[in-house]
Amino acid sequence: MWYLDRIFYCLLLNGIVYSSLWSSTIEATLQICFFHTGQGNCIALRVDDAPNEPKLIFIDCGGGSVVKNGSKNNLSNPAKPSGRRLRELFEGITQYGMFITHNHKDHDNLCETVVKVGNESGCDVPIFCRPISVEEFEEGDEDLLREREEDFYNVFPEIEHSLGPRVRVVPMRPKVWKNNKAQNPEHDFNIMYLVEFGGRRIFFPGDVSPQLFTQIMNIPRYSREIAAVDFLVLPHHGSNRSGELLTFFVRKPELCIICSDPLEKDHLPCDEVKEFSFSSGRGITVKEHSMSTADGGQRTDIPIFVTCDTAHGYYEMIIEADGRTNLFDGPTAKSQGNFCFQSL
Repeated sequence: MWYLDRIFYCLLLNGIVYSSLWSSTIEATLQICFFHTGQGNCIALRVDDAPNEPKLIFIDCGGGSVVKNGSKNNLSNPAKPSGRRLRELFEGITQYGMFITHNHKDHDNLCETVVKVGNESGCDVPIFCRPISVEEFEEGDEDLLREREEDFYNVFPEIEHSLGPRVRVVPMRPKVWKNNKAQNPEHDFNIMYLVEFGGRRIFFPGDVSPQLFTQIMNIPRYSREIAAVDFLVLPHHGSNRSGELLTFFVRKPELCIICSDPLEKDHLPCDEVKEFSFSSGRGITVKEHSMSTADGGQRTDIPIFVTCDTAHGYYEMIIEADGRTNLFDGPTAKSQGNFCFQSL
């Protein structure tokens, strides 16, 4: 009867392994929360992958202190949907990361607000990444520049694994910074971030200048990554047509995402977008509008999703371990289904 015992233990072991893999596959999700902060990027990414501890990072924490309806920013207010959601994202988190693409207020002026909420939740910020400032570069202090370089490359491995073993976070910046004396010089000192989970890639370029983006695209390992992006967060205004460059080099994005007020035309990133009216309503713009971009001599329609066009204070993109992706409008969508795109 020994062989029956052996079969039993083999089945038991396989069952445990299978059960563990199955449960982790089912439960593993990447939640990307786009907070409505007016003109600006404030984006949280949380991975729940039981039995591992959940992970949380922010890519930019900026936006206007006043949104278009005249109310103050709601992230610090737990009575508001976005304030409640921010606190929910910190549940079960002990440490988190904060990665800033560049030093402009629409990308970094809510850092203190987010850190305050994190502190109230008992969380620490072990990974903080911010690019060099124009002032630091222009000072020309070689020791300071070398120190900033060392700081970045020391924290680089932590950034890559900041969302757990299933997720890749790839910060992209040149080996040597250059100031191209553009209209907005901070855009020349911009770190881009690519996140991959479940075979899906979402790209956060900040407001990268076209000169810096071209420099990055000349680095083969980065250009291959960028070309295969599925979801592209477009730069804001003032980025000197880098939005057009991005939509040219990203081969087949399924969705372009705008973190800006669709009613403020100056805040839209690409000339092609300005051809469309965004007055149609909350969250449905992706169904009714598209952006045309050159692709091998052809015109290709790319769906556009405007994150600030929301009544609830935030949108969420949820990616599952098998790559299935849904978009939700605020706190009511999951229960009422009032805005959900299946299988993007």
